[in-house]
Amino acid sequence: SINHKNIKVCPSNMGNIEIFKKTNYLITPISSIGLEFACFGKRPIICGKTSYTGYGFTKEPSTRSKYFNLISNLNFSPRLNKKEILFARKIYYILDNISNQRINP
Repeated sequence: SINHKNIKVCPSNMGNIEIFKKTNYLITPISSIGLEFACFGKRPIICGKTSYTGYGFTKEPSTRSKYFNLISNLNFSPRLNKKEILFARKIYYILDNISNQRINP
């Protein structure tokens, strides 16, 4: 557990779009919500390996100390550029419609 005024656990009755509008940073272990957050234009923090790991539009701390340093400081811009958003949306489309496997670049 981390005690920080800017870190909140999301209520279970809150929808994704509402979450995305109200937050700048999103932390998820391996959920697809991280990819959805990227499609919305914001950089998620991913704590595990996902089908969209390694494409550059997420923050992926590789150790426990890097993870806690990242979430303690949040010293990166959460905004994705247009190219990153389009790429995240392409990955989302492929994973949702074509394949359930990791895409090789």
